[in-house]
Amino acid sequence: MKSFAAIGKAGALILFLALCGVASAHAQTRSSTPEPCGAPNGGGANSTNYYGSGNPCAYRYNIPEENLNRVLNEAPYCTMFSRVQVNCSKPLTGNYGQLQAGGSATAAGPIAAGGAQGSAEQYWQRASTLIERNNYRDAIPLLTQAAKMGHTRAQATLAIAYQDGNGMRKDDRQAAYWFGLAAAQGHRASQYALGGMYEEGEGGLPRDQRKAMQLYLASAGQGFDKAQEIVGLSCLIGDGLPNDKRQAIGWLQKAGAQGSNFGRDLAIVVSDRSAPAQFANMNALNAYLARVHQQEAARQAARGGGMGMQQDIGVVARINAVNEANQWRASHGCMSCGAYIPK
Repeated sequence: MKSFAAIGKAGALILFLALCGVASAHAQTRSSTPEPCGAPNGGGANSTNYYGSGNPCAYRYNIPEENLNRVLNEAPYCTMFSRVQVNCSKPLTGNYGQLQAGGSATAAGPIAAGGAQGSAEQYWQRASTLIERNNYRDAIPLLTQAAKMGHTRAQATLAIAYQDGNGMRKDDRQAAYWFGLAAAQGHRASQYALGGMYEEGEGGLPRDQRKAMQLYLASAGQGFDKAQEIVGLSCLIGDGLPNDKRQAIGWLQKAGAQGSNFGRDLAIVVSDRSAPAQFANMNALNAYLARVHQQEAARQAARGGGMGMQQDIGVVARINAVNEANQWRASHGCMSCGAYIPK
C-alpha cells in the first residue's frame, strides 16, 4: 500500500510565526485569564477567547488555505485552528468560501460562501484538492464530514486512508466500515475492496468466500475491471463460481476492453481450440500458460523472432500471459490498490 506523508508540526509552526503580526494587533486587548478552548492552540497566544466574549469554540469553519490571512485580519473573533480551519466565537460573516465544520450544539449547519447551505460535494471537492497536495492532515476532517453526509467517493477514500494510514493510524475495522457504507450505495470499487476483506477475513469481518464473490460480481457487473478479472478467473478454474469457460472468456474480454492486458491476453489464450475445456485450479492454469509460452518462444526463435510477435496479438498473448498471471497472483491480496480517489 502506498502512504502519503502527513504535514508535520514544523510546517504549522512556520505558518503560525508568519501570522504573529496579525495576532499581535489584537493581543493588546486580551484578558489575562483565558478560557480553555478545544483547538490545539486553545488558551494560548492565538486563542479566540482573547478577542471577544462567548464560547471561543462555538463555531468552527473550514476555509480555503489562500483565504486564511484575510479571515484573521478581518474577523478578530476568529483564530487559526489549522491552515484550512478557524475557530470563531460568533458566526463568521462575509464571503471567505467557508464551510462550517461543527462546534457547539448551537452552531448552525454547514455553510458556504455567502452563507449558502453547503453540501457533501463541496466538502469532497475541498478534501480532494488537499489530497492532491498530499495534505491528508487537513483533508481528513473534510473527508470525514463528506463521508458522514453519504458521499460515496468520500467514504471509499476515507476507507483507503484508514487502510493505508494516510493522515491517521491504520485501522482495518474502520476501513471495512466505510467500504461497507460505500458498497451498500453501489460504489463499485468499494464492493471490490470489501470483497477482498471478506475473502481474507480482514477488518474484523469473517472469512466468507461466498460474500466476497457476491461483492465481486456486483462490482464486475458495474464494469470494474479488477473485479471482472477475478470473476473471469473464478469461472475459468471453478473457484467460488461454476466452472464455465464461456462465461470466463466473456468477463476477461470485458476487463481487456478496459485496458487490462492480463484479461485480454488470457482470454485470447484460453479461447484457442487447443486449450483445455476447463482447469482444475490456478496451478493447472499456470502450468498450461507456461507451456504455451515455451512453445511460442521456440516457434518465434525458429522463425528468427521479432516481427511476428510485434504484429500478431495472439503471439503477444501467448508469450505474456504466464508472466501476467504470476503478477496477478502476487498482487491479488491487495484489493484496494490503485487510485486513492476511486470512481
